Amino acid sequence: MYLSNRMFGIFWKCARIGERLSPYVSICCVLMAVSIFFGG
Repeated sequence: MYLSNRMFGIFWKCARIGERLSPYVSICCVLMAVSIFFGG
C-alpha cells in the first residue's frame, strides 16, 4: 500500500506541475495515474 501511495504522490506532483504548464498536461497525468491504479 505504501508503494502505491508513493507512486500516487509522484503522479500528484506531476499533475500539480502540469497544471502550471498546461491544464492538458495535468489531465494526462491524472488519467495515466488512474489507468495504472485501476487497470494494472
